Amino acid sequence: MADEALLFVLPERHPRLGAALSAVGELECADSPAVLGWLHAHGIPASSEHVRILPAGAEVLIPEEAERLPVPLSEEETLRVEHACAPRSVTDLESE
Repeated sequence: MADEALLFVLPERHPRLGAALSAVGELECADSPAVLGWLHAHGIPASSEHVRILPAGAEVLIPEEAERLPVPLSEEETLRVEHACAPRSVTDLESE
C-alpha cells in the first residue's frame, strides 16, 4: 500500500463528489476493521451512494461537515479511484 485516498460520507442534498465506493470495485482496505468500524459507526453500508472516495490531494473538495477517513491504496487501486473520479470526457479520451 503506497497511496492514500479519503473515504467520506456525502451529506444529504450535496452535489455528488468523487466516486461511490461501490463503483471503484474491490479495494483491499474496504474489508479492514477500521473501515468496517467507521461505516458501522455512521450506520451506513459500503454500498450506499453516500459513501464516496477521492484520491489524495482532492480533499479540498470534501465538504467541511462530511465525515472522512484516510485509507491506504495500492498503485492499481489508486488508478481505479482516479479513473472513477475523473470527469467523463477525460476518461473517454484516456480510453481512446
